[in-house]
Amino acid sequence: MKPRCVLFVAVVGALSLVLTSCAQAGSAPTPTQAPVVPTKSAAPVASTPAPVPPTKAPEPSKATSFPEKGKILTMVVPFEAGGGADSKGRIIAESLEKELGIQVQVVNKPGASSQAAMTELARQTKPDGYTILLASIPMSITAYLDPERKAQFGLKDLQMVAAMVSDPFLAGVPADSPFKTAKDLVDAAKAKPETIKVAITGLLGGSHLALLELESAVGVKFLPVPFNDAAKVGIAVAGGHVDATVACIGDIQTHLKSGAVRPVGLMQKTENKNLPGVKTFESSGYKVFPMAAVLGAIAPASTPKDVVDILDNAIKKSLESPDAVKRLDGLGVERLYMSSTDFADFWKGMDSTVKPLIEQQRQNTK
Repeated sequence: MKPRCVLFVAVVGALSLVLTSCAQAGSAPTPTQAPVVPTKSAAPVASTPAPVPPTKAPEPSKATSFPEKGKILTMVVPFEAGGGADSKGRIIAESLEKELGIQVQVVNKPGASSQAAMTELARQTKPDGYTILLASIPMSITAYLDPERKAQFGLKDLQMVAAMVSDPFLAGVPADSPFKTAKDLVDAAKAKPETIKVAITGLLGGSHLALLELESAVGVKFLPVPFNDAAKVGIAVAGGHVDATVACIGDIQTHLKSGAVRPVGLMQKTENKNLPGVKTFESSGYKVFPMAAVLGAIAPASTPKDVVDILDNAIKKSLESPDAVKRLDGLGVERLYMSSTDFADFWKGMDSTVKPLIEQQRQNTK
């Protein structure tokens, strides 16, 4: 059993361990390369939160003029339009626009697994709060922690604004797959190591890290098949081009609803209300660490605190609007608000969790 350190219990008190980053991820080419060897000693990467009282948002300063009427707030989504993260971001942007009283535009800037957009954000010389970025944890963390990517920014250059949603991971298979349960999938991987093809959204993206956790927990080796966005992952598994996928619920929700993809195991501690009857890996006898992707807003490090507080408070209220609640629930994701301070603490903890996984992957590919 590998250590279960870092995470959310230490960060947000009663909140269970959370994470991390599926959404869309990765810029790796379509299928595939050598199988990824599971990590045995890495700390967990994400978890699904338990219900807790909402974190209190900071009281905004009355001295600032932010936001000014006539100005436009840009929410940068560092992924392709139409994907899971983009859909969630647009729902929140619409609600945020009503809270702030100014126009909120969503701008898609995909590239290098969000590194390109994050570099541009971190380089702003006079940040004023009118540009924020939708980060996906842990994928956004790998952008600057992976030494091979030679990022020109680090954690010190970023300001966490607020966490928004958590999207749990699951294992799913094509509708006509012979694998009916989590045990079927695991047994097949044990019988034929490194042959069961599993679609993921990019190497060292959220779904890849979730797959590594699954491999390590159950003692098997799958054959990861990386795609450059979550939409292609859903198409690949629904069409039977791969044997399975490890993906966020929200990213393959359409295929789950249509029945083209059958979920066989949830990487949560409890069953999901959007997928009644689908068992967790834990209830199937496997001690798989709960995994989820967390989306949140970030800004340049030097953004004025009173501006961050206003954005933080507005995001909290946006997540409580009936329309946002209904639409996010429809995507199968969980609203997970974290204040700027709590989100920053969570992010710092995730740094030390993700780093050994990056090193393990580097060793695997040598």
